[in-house]
Order: sequence, then C-alpha cells, then structure tokens
Amino acid sequence: MKVASFCKEYLPRVFVTYSSDILSKMGEYERESTCVISASVGPIVDRYLSSLDGKLRQSGFAGQLLIVQANQYVQSVQAIVRKPVYLTGSGPAAGPAEQCG
Repeated sequence: MKVASFCKEYLPRVFVTYSSDILSKMGEYERESTCVISASVGPIVDRYLSSLDGKLRQSGFAGQLLIVQANQYVQSVQAIVRKPVYLTGSGPAAGPAEQCG
C-alpha cells in the first residue's frame, strides 16, 4: 500500500491499482487476476466516466452520477474509477436485486 501511495504521488497521470484494495480475499490467483483486469480497464473507465460526469455538470446536472456494478449495487464515479473491475459483467440490463422476506 505504501508503494501504491508513492506511485500515485509521483506518477499522477498513471493508473495505479493494488490487489489488496481490489479484492481482500485470500488467494494469489484470484487477487492477481482481478487486479490485472482492473488495471487493464481502469484507464478507459477513468477517462470515460470522468468525461461523462464533466459533461453532465456542464449541462447543469447537480445530482450524483451513480453507476451499476456487476453485483447490482450502485457506486459513485470516484468509487468505480478506483475499482473498475467491479463493472465487469454489469450493463444496461441490470435490474434491482431481489429482496428476500
């Protein structure tokens, strides 16, 4: 985590991610593969969502843009940009989570 903080400070234009932040589950393969996918899509997601959020603000939108994750929960643009792998498998067909009880 200290290395990631150092990289973010000294390389502000580089997308930095680290496995313990993305997936706190034990298991080298799961954490590594999830981190690699997140690092691959991260810069694209960051550019797209930051641009979308900026254009909405310029158009007078004063609310908070929320994005549906693969687990059917929503997150802010800032949270999604930090963990873009959570978008994998989500999309426009996402529906509300089933409520038990």
